[in-house]
Amino acid sequence: MAKHSGKEDIDLHVQTDLTGNTPLPVQGIADSTSQRAKIAVSDSGIEQFPRTKLEDTSGNNDGTQVGFCPLSLAAARTQSLDEWLMDTAVAHGSLAATDAGDNISIVAKRGFVLKAAAANAGVVWIGDSATVGGTSNQVGFPLNAGESLTLEITRGSNIYIAPSAATQTVYWIAV
Repeated sequence: MAKHSGKEDIDLHVQTDLTGNTPLPVQGIADSTSQRAKIAVSDSGIEQFPRTKLEDTSGNNDGTQVGFCPLSLAAARTQSLDEWLMDTAVAHGSLAATDAGDNISIVAKRGFVLKAAAANAGVVWIGDSATVGGTSNQVGFPLNAGESLTLEITRGSNIYIAPSAATQTVYWIAV
């Protein structure tokens, strides 16, 4: 084994549900720009979409599936993807009005793709909790009609959306 700083390197192994008791080695590749290595990743995709589940105010999952319905941005305000989805699901009847105080918690495996509807008349701003839409002093990443954006953020509650005007639509998918 190679030596580094007087200590012996360690061979790392992992066990998965698919390998049972057989450990698999973790491999690395050399970084040509530094004296470090990077973990080698074999990306084979995911088996299914993440579930969009309804949680009550205590965080209990009641099993209700919401799906990937388009977000109806009915007012010019900033909310998280989870909050916009909750508003949309209640407004369109996918959820009962009695669920309005509950939360939808969306956790993606890898991230989200957002797409502004081609018919949108305004700009939709995407970012963190400091995102501002409206018609002046906007903050965030602009998404014009028909444009899309891929984010490697895995929690819908950390993606904020602010339309420049009401009645905008954003399509989304968690992957």
